[in-house]
Order: sequence, then structure tokens, then C-alpha cells
Amino acid sequence: MSMILEIAALVIVTFSAWRVLRRTRPDLPVGRVAAVVLGVYAAFLGGAHGVFELQQSGGAPDGIMINAIGDPCEPADEWHACFPAMTVIPDIHAAGVLVLLTAASIFVWSVFFVQRPRGGPVLVALAVIFLLVGGGFFPPFYAIIGGIARWRVKSA
Repeated sequence: MSMILEIAALVIVTFSAWRVLRRTRPDLPVGRVAAVVLGVYAAFLGGAHGVFELQQSGGAPDGIMINAIGDPCEPADEWHACFPAMTVIPDIHAAGVLVLLTAASIFVWSVFFVQRPRGGPVLVALAVIFLLVGGGFFPPFYAIIGGIARWRVKSA
């Protein structure tokens, strides 16, 4: 239920930003605004995963599934389920560093370069990398939705 509320809030923020920005630029496409809002949100939310992964004691994960917030966090007891993620990186600290670098890349791309002709596909590719290095599940999902909005919404 909380994910539905979060998505609804992001939709409201995106369209509100688009309506406000259209007063100064009537030709501003909603796909670009959606890509910027969702990309920036994904970068900050995924960056939190990276910070929590860096705070762990380190070492190799037990498999590809990890919790960004380590012990003593119990996923069943916390509303955030200890920030679950997946990573193909064999070290938690290295995964945290890569998550932060990827989050910074998504942020910079979303703010400064998403308006380019291939801005949407590059944002989607960065989101897939984000998923594979340990950026969680929801942040890459939001970045993919923003990339698709930029890529496929007509006149974007």
C-alpha cells in the first residue's frame, strides 16, 4: 500500500511541476519533467542504499540479495525492510561506492542531459546498472519509468 501512495505522490509532484513550469515555458514536454523528477528521486533514494552499504562491516554478501542496512536490522520488524537490494559485486563496501557513483551519474544525467535525443535510453541503462550494483529495487524502477517517459512520450 505504501508503494502505491509513493507512486501517486510522485505522479502528483511530476504533473504539478510540469503545470508550474509551463507558465514560463509553454512548450515544455511532460516527458522531460517526469524524467527529471523521477531520476532525481531515484538518485537520492538509491544513494541512501549506498550510504547504508558503506556503513556495514564489509565482507562478501551471502548471495546476490542483500540488505543495505545490516545487523541488527530485522526486515520483518522494520517498515523499510532494511532496504533490500541485489548486487553482483562481491564486496559490500565496493557495492556501496558503486551505488553512490551510479546515483551521482543518474542525478547529473537527469538534471543536465536527459533532454538530449537519447536521454531516455541512457537513463534506462543507468537504472539497470543501478539495480545490478545494489541500488535497491524501487529507485531503479523509478528511473526506468522516468527514462521511458522521456523516451516514449510524444513531443518529449
